[in-house]
Amino acid sequence: MCASVPYTPPPAELNRTFTTTLPAGTYCNVVAAAPGSCDGNGTTVADDGTATITVPARGAVALHT
Repeated sequence: MCASVPYTPPPAELNRTFTTTLPAGTYCNVVAAAPGSCDGNGTTVADDGTATITVPARGAVALHT
């Protein structure tokens, strides 16, 4: 499973709750994570499909199992 949040232009980060089609669980932000490790880069999707995510300025988020 995979979901993405688009690039955020400067100057500020975007912090909000997104509605996804992902099943509940913990996903790795593969944009920020080191190869082979998700330490500190996990995002939890709730039972209702929502996830609170911070997209850094000039950044993106891509969630993957």
